[in-house]
Amino acid sequence: MDSKKAIRIGTRDSELALWQAHTVQKKLNDLGYKTEIIAVKSQGDIILDKPLYELGITGIFTKTLDIAMLNGQVDIAVHSMKDVPTALPTGIVQAAVLERATTLDILVHKGNLDFLNGNGTIATGSLRRQAQWIHKHPNHKVVDLRGNVNTRMQKLSESDWDGAVFAAAGLERLGFKIPSNLPEGKASEVIKSPSFGGVGEALDWMIPAPAQGAMVVVAMANDEFTKDAVSQLNDIETEICTYIERQFLKTLEGGCTAPIGALAQYDEEKDTIEFKGVLFSVDGKQKIAIEKSVDISEWKKLGFHSAQEILNNGGVIAYPTDSSYALGCIIGDKDAQTKIRAIRGVDENHHFTLVCRNLAELATYAQVDNVQFRLLKANTPGQYTFVLKATREVPRRLQHPKRSTLGLRVPDHAVTQALLTELGQPLLSMTLSLKDEVEPLNEAWEIRDRLEHQLDLVIDAGACSALPTTVIDLTTDEPQLIRRGAGDLAPFGLVD
Repeated sequence: MDSKKAIRIGTRDSELALWQAHTVQKKLNDLGYKTEIIAVKSQGDIILDKPLYELGITGIFTKTLDIAMLNGQVDIAVHSMKDVPTALPTGIVQAAVLERATTLDILVHKGNLDFLNGNGTIATGSLRRQAQWIHKHPNHKVVDLRGNVNTRMQKLSESDWDGAVFAAAGLERLGFKIPSNLPEGKASEVIKSPSFGGVGEALDWMIPAPAQGAMVVVAMANDEFTKDAVSQLNDIETEICTYIERQFLKTLEGGCTAPIGALAQYDEEKDTIEFKGVLFSVDGKQKIAIEKSVDISEWKKLGFHSAQEILNNGGVIAYPTDSSYALGCIIGDKDAQTKIRAIRGVDENHHFTLVCRNLAELATYAQVDNVQFRLLKANTPGQYTFVLKATREVPRRLQHPKRSTLGLRVPDHAVTQALLTELGQPLLSMTLSLKDEVEPLNEAWEIRDRLEHQLDLVIDAGACSALPTTVIDLTTDEPQLIRRGAGDLAPFGLVD
């Protein structure tokens, strides 16, 4: 151990963030390391007049500390893990996840719960909490609430609101009395803060934010001394459960701007991971939920598999391919097809493409002769869409009305292939290009920014090509070029 090196701990200067930093400091000091706390303000602490989701910044509470670390001002940063983006900046790595506190959300109110059976007003700055509350209590009004815990408590005290929703772990860490897993509707101990006294109810029906209740320490990837020191604080059970929840979040591409809840728990007796995930519309009216139990050996893929199950419930997705991003849905879902056409701004004369895993699956939906088969075998997977005669397996409404043809493709993209494998069937797709725009969308963040209220899922696997596929008609004696795109023309004798 380098006895001269002091590990500089970066943190926000809010009361809760400082509590987290001091907790890490004590643990490192107990291990014999020297430490120093350096506090900085984030934009999320400074800008209090707008809801977080309107600020348009994912990871608003972590960005300032990221910059401080990259500039060499601090060695590690301590965060509430639910505030941390699923993709860390280049050069920064997760060094430890501390043992998790309670994951519960808690309703803090003024002692009277009559409003639960009628009209009421609840305060929260979280879209997830807002959507779940409105889903359960559609007659209620939800208002925005920002600031640190004491500030929010004071606003609740001075308002005519019936209650506000908090993370129970935050109240616990600040020394307030909170309920311990009490069922909804049962009064808890008194909640005490400098600015408010009231009653708390455990909302055990509300699915928490991914990684809620957990603290994460991040460090520079090239700082072996600090990473080794911090790694000794890691709790493996919490690391596994939060990994699953955040993988689910990443696959759905939510961040702070989407009503997504996830909770993974280890069942020691069964040696299984029990997972619950929910995806809501912003207004709380629509809900897709999933519950899964898997053997502990399968934990690394659970979040991804759960997200795929949401797709099977009829969602419309944006997903990456080896050309551009595409819109997709399950075959047979007429509502999803209508939704895709609306997003694209096209009518029923604009046909879908059937995206398949491999040539064998493609042959289930297309009539292929020997010549076509050789061309397809040599050029799949790849950046092509092929027009072929449809088989009887293809619904008539998906075929060209006069020619009985269909566009099919086999993409050469690992994420797309994993998605298709998980679904066990092709995706009905269109290139994600918007009406009156020349180029398709190819960045997940831009897709989410522009279409988040129209999509059920955006899969982020990095930027795609800005080119669509090359479309080739193989139903004639010689291949015919329909659209020039990313795929090479040479294999089909179509070189200019």
